Amino acid sequence: MKRSILPSLSLCTLLLLLFSCGKEKLPGTSGELPLESPESGARTAATGNLISVARLKKLTYVNADYYQFQYDGYGRLYKVVSTGDSVTYTYTSGYLTIRKYSRPTKALKATLKGALDSKGRLTNLKGNDVFGPVDAVYTYDASGRLAQRMSKVTDGITVKNVKTIFTWTNGDLVKESLFIDGGAGPVNLYGYDAAKANKLNVYPMQELWVDGFLGLPSQHLRTKTILNAGAPNQFITTESWTLNAQGLPASSKLYTSFVLPSNQKYIEIKYAY
Repeated sequence: MKRSILPSLSLCTLLLLLFSCGKEKLPGTSGELPLESPESGARTAATGNLISVARLKKLTYVNADYYQFQYDGYGRLYKVVSTGDSVTYTYTSGYLTIRKYSRPTKALKATLKGALDSKGRLTNLKGNDVFGPVDAVYTYDASGRLAQRMSKVTDGITVKNVKTIFTWTNGDLVKESLFIDGGAGPVNLYGYDAAKANKLNVYPMQELWVDGFLGLPSQHLRTKTILNAGAPNQFITTESWTLNAQGLPASSKLYTSFVLPSNQKYIEIKYAY
C-alpha cells in the first residue's frame, strides 16, 4: 500500500472519524485484549504526559464508533481501545513502547518505540505502523511546545525527508509548514475559539497515537482546520463545541468538506471523563 507523503498530524484524526471500522464489543467483554501492566517509576510534576485538567475516558461518535482511554496509577496513558483496534503503552527507563492490535483477532499490527525526555515528551519515534516504517525526531521550543518534526516518509517506492515547522500564536498551534526533500510542501492552518480553553488531555490521537507525548497542547479549542491550504485539493473542517458545567467539552460537531455517509451534515462526538 502506498503511503501519502503528507504526515498524519490532524489528517489522521479526520480519517479516523470518517473511515472507522465496524462495530466491536465494548471494553470488558470477551472481545477485549488483556491489560498490559506498565512499569512503575518516579514521576515529577513536569512529567505527566497526558495529564491535564481532566483525563478523557471515552470519545463516542454518532455511528457508535468509540475510543476508550485507560490510565495507570501514575496517571499515564497505558491503553486505548477503539472500535477496531487496541493500543497499549509500556514505559521502560525513559522509553515508550506502543503496540497496536486488531480487535477482536488480537493480531499485532504495529510496534513503535521512542525515547522520552525528563518532561515525558517524545524525542524520537521508530518502528512500523500499518502504513509502513516510522522514523521521526521531535524538538521543542523554550515554552515546551513542539517546534519541529523531522521524519522519513515512504510512498512504497521512494523515501522522502520531511521537515515540519510548527508555528504557535497565543499558545495555539496555528500553522504547520512542510518541507519535502528541502522543497516547500503543504501548509496546514488552524483556528481556535479564544473564549473556550482547551482542558482536554488528548486532542485526540492526531499523530500515530502519540500526540499526548508531544509537548504542551494548544490552549484553546480548535474550531477550524485547513489541510493543504491554498491547493486545489485543500480539505476544510469546522468544529463547534458544547461545554459542561466544569468547562469541559461535552460534545462537538465536526463539519467537513468531505461528502459524509448517509448524507450526514456533520459528525457528532461525545466526551466522557
